[in-house]
Amino acid sequence: MMKDQPKPRDAYAIHRHEINNRLGTLALAIEILQQNPAPDVRDLAQKMEAELETLQALLREYHPSF
Repeated sequence: MMKDQPKPRDAYAIHRHEINNRLGTLALAIEILQQNPAPDVRDLAQKMEAELETLQALLREYHPSF
């Protein structure tokens, strides 16, 4: 007999959790980069932060739990 596969709702929760974890990791990396004294690194962090905010907005359009 096959192993129990996650129900679609459970799979969605797992994926949502994974996505939220990765978004948090990106936010932390951006925060660390923003503390770097080099202007080009801070500029990069600022661009990454804008992209992260865009990604979060797109995900919230997909589902409010993001």
